[in-house]
Amino acid sequence: MNFIFLDSVDSTQNVARKELLDHNFKSSLSASPLICAVIANNQSAGRGRLGRKWVSEPGQSFIASYASVLPKGVVMDSKYNGWLPMIAGLCTRDALIESLKEVGARKVAEASESCKEIMLKWPNDIFIGDCKEGGILTEVVAFAGNESLQQNVGVIFGIGLNLNVSKESLPIEQATSLQMHYANLPDAMELRDIIAKRLAQNLNNRLASFVQNPAQSALCLRKEVSAVCWTLGRKVSVYAPDVNSELNSSEYVKGVAQSINDDASLSIFKDSGESVIVHTGDVCATTCLFAQSVARE
Repeated sequence: MNFIFLDSVDSTQNVARKELLDHNFKSSLSASPLICAVIANNQSAGRGRLGRKWVSEPGQSFIASYASVLPKGVVMDSKYNGWLPMIAGLCTRDALIESLKEVGARKVAEASESCKEIMLKWPNDIFIGDCKEGGILTEVVAFAGNESLQQNVGVIFGIGLNLNVSKESLPIEQATSLQMHYANLPDAMELRDIIAKRLAQNLNNRLASFVQNPAQSALCLRKEVSAVCWTLGRKVSVYAPDVNSELNSSEYVKGVAQSINDDASLSIFKDSGESVIVHTGDVCATTCLFAQSVARE
């Protein structure tokens, strides 16, 4: 795969989309799932889920988009496509843990209680303690052309992490940055490159396994994600614009996040005693609100 390093860009997602639609990649759809990674020091128009802006600090953040080519039948199948952002989440979590070990990082004393584990917030945020360390945006790109091309789609995983962002520069109170929890970290750009390469390896391996046997992979992913999911067991408030949800599109629901299901949806046990299933939506604990839906085109 190809690594593209840029100093400044409007959005790494836009560059990754252009690379995906390039003729050179269209002629090699049978190769490994991951095609390229676009990594920038700074982006001026980063975006998060539901059209929200992603805020990053130049030279102090991990800003990357990973472009892949996957079978359309898997990506568009509602039984399986909910696992795509969670695959990216697991790969990001693993890459962080592996990179911290590689550089010999250690927990800072004052963060020891809040830094027990790097976790996933359903379905695609990275948490350290009770604070958001990063987020993931998943977008689908359709290919035009002959029938063989149309059997595949591009999937871009936009991943943002706070590496060395000062507390004063964090956009919200429930945001955090890696250096607030770990000491003995290298320069942010050196750490970025280590994470980028590990993330690429993890994504390529997990995506290849997933498309070969999505049903079996989904069973394994459910166990893996459930074991490291920050959301489960917490009192949450949910706003779900998802038409496939059992919720009314204008309804906020309060309850306990009960379980992750076979299709990557989230079961909520409501205060009223009913259980509902959410496929996409906004989930927050107490009064904090984060976008939690997969961006699709």
